Amino acid sequence: SNVSGQGVSCNLSGTPFTLTQSGTTFSGTYGPSTLTCVAGTQSSNTPVQGTVVNGAVDGNAVEFDLDTQDLHQTGSVSGTSMSGTARWTFDLGGSIGVVVLNGNWSAARQ
Repeated sequence: SNVSGQGVSCNLSGTPFTLTQSGTTFSGTYGPSTLTCVAGTQSSNTPVQGTVVNGAVDGNAVEFDLDTQDLHQTGSVSGTSMSGTARWTFDLGGSIGVVVLNGNWSAARQ
């Protein structure tokens, strides 16, 4: 995922996902990986790992959250891959505070 907004840009790439589908819902895990964020001259690298929740499939449409609804993904499935848009709300603390980041994500079955 590449997300940005309010002067902040974050990248989460090469993150492994393990998903289990049951009918029109799915859940699973993600990580371990590193979330890299840049805000002006400040940057951070944060280890991430967690749970995929609220996964739903409706035809080719897909949506899911990473741990919480604050890290929401929507998109579509095509063959063995899926992609779409992400909307992440973070509290980065300090002078930056709460930011809403929007961007794109993609995944492919291995």
